[in-house]
Amino acid sequence: MGKEKKDKAKSDQSTAQTKEKKSTASPSATKKPSTAKKQPVKKTSTRKVPIKKAKKSETSHAFTDEEIALEAYFIAEERYRTGRHGSPHDDWVEAQARLRNR
Repeated sequence: MGKEKKDKAKSDQSTAQTKEKKSTASPSATKKPSTAKKQPVKKTSTRKVPIKKAKKSETSHAFTDEEIALEAYFIAEERYRTGRHGSPHDDWVEAQARLRNR
């Protein structure tokens, strides 16, 4: 009976060692390589597009007296409605400034 216990202990050890070897095997070694082709990764552009600056001739506009007078009219109406003090000359100067800043 003592011999049977030794044989059983040896078989238990060899079974445990086999299980350890199987569990420590890397999963990549057991997997089959995939045959599907990977889709190429699209690269996005990181280059910045320069903004075109307007030439002086495009930005500076000589406003006609009619355009300034119309804007001054609306300024004067607003001024009367709100009860502010001022003069037509002030309205004209403010109209010119507003038109330049548009």
